[in-house]
Amino acid sequence: MSVQEAFRERISLFHLEHQRRVADWLYWWAPAEWEKSRWCFRSSAAAVIAIPTGCAPEDGAECANDESGWIRWWAIADGKSETKHLRFALTQAEEALRASGVHRLWTLSLPAEWPSRALLETLGFSRVETLITLRKTLIAPQRLLTPWRVREFQADDTASLLSLDTRAFAEPWRLGNADLRRLLACSRLTLVVEVETEVVGYLCAIQQSDDAESVHIVRLAVDPAYRRRGIGTALLLEAQWQLARQGVRIVSLNTMEGNYAARKLYAALGFKATRTPAWVWQKPLMP
Repeated sequence: MSVQEAFRERISLFHLEHQRRVADWLYWWAPAEWEKSRWCFRSSAAAVIAIPTGCAPEDGAECANDESGWIRWWAIADGKSETKHLRFALTQAEEALRASGVHRLWTLSLPAEWPSRALLETLGFSRVETLITLRKTLIAPQRLLTPWRVREFQADDTASLLSLDTRAFAEPWRLGNADLRRLLACSRLTLVVEVETEVVGYLCAIQQSDDAESVHIVRLAVDPAYRRRGIGTALLLEAQWQLARQGVRIVSLNTMEGNYAARKLYAALGFKATRTPAWVWQKPLMP
């Protein structure tokens, strides 16, 4: 058997999940859901799940929402050469993503964990941003009145939230239809702000693993036309009050290190940065 044929043997994701070198950024998806997806790329010892923005496991090449794609999961078997096997799987991924109109490939890493900075740079990625996590302990928050109507999400809000998410976030941070629907399905709390009949802001929080007392705010979006009017503050205040009533003690969220306006808001509401930032990496996919 040639080296090329050996690399083309496909290792199972179940086997790789239990190896030492695994990076999982799938969030509300499980690796097994992508096992037979066209967006799962493998060698005999490594796998990469690289997804165009907005795609679900069953989607085809036409699903991309914009020109960005994300590596959401990758792993390599213990004792195997990470550079050789990952490069093989990544080459497959890049070819498929380019065919779907993706021009930029993104991923995340934690400084002290796999994959290392050296490996990512060897694979052609450049570090472009830093994502920080902020946390707050809820201590008997009060329900404060605001001029905005904050209510709980309803199923018929979904299309409005998808449109709002596209307006509120720049590429590559938009969720897309598949991710948003999955997020809403597993959320602990989703709130919206409505002006007349238009949804102009929303917040979505999910439970952190099996810890019912810890919640992460995954999404806080405000329509650009309504920013700096207190809508984000209103959503955060109402979320804290409702989550505390549900027994939640710890609330966390993410923002870019250079997003000083958001950091100022979060600091004013008592959120403090942790010491575990994530690095944001990008790789251009040339035609």
